[in-house]
Amino acid sequence: MKRNISADMVAIMIAGAIIYRLTDWSCSRTI
Repeated sequence: MKRNISADMVAIMIAGAIIYRLTDWSCSRTI
C-alpha cells in the first residue's frame, strides 16, 4: 500500500509538472 501510494504521489507530481510546463509553453506561444 505504502509503495503504491508513493508511486501514485510521484506520478501525480511528475504529471503536474509536465502539464504545468506544457500549459506555460502553450501560453507563451499563444501570446
